[in-house]
Amino acid sequence: MPASSGDGHTREAAAAMKNILLAVDDDIRRREQLGVDAALRQPLAESLAAYGDVNVMLTNPTDSVHVRESLSSRGPWEAEDGFHVAVNDDSLVRVIRAVSVDPAAYATVRTAQTS
Repeated sequence: MPASSGDGHTREAAAAMKNILLAVDDDIRRREQLGVDAALRQPLAESLAAYGDVNVMLTNPTDSVHVRESLSSRGPWEAEDGFHVAVNDDSLVRVIRAVSVDPAAYATVRTAQTS
């Protein structure tokens, strides 16, 4: 069984989350259009909400560990409290903005940010 963080994320799940965020951001930039397919908005919002690292990246963009680990070539890292993932803050904001077009998805992300 793979090791997981206190909130249940395995190294593989954290790596998958980073890959998804980077792929969605790449698609947004490639199309030069802010948007995510409607069927993906709520599941992606729920995934974003499940990662405490998203809140850290949004509320403390100068956190040295998250900044260092946000390079696209870096994978998840393990700390005392489990596995973590980081992406460039511009990428994260584009993905959140694209997901937040859907009011329910926005509410999911917003609730995670404020709790």
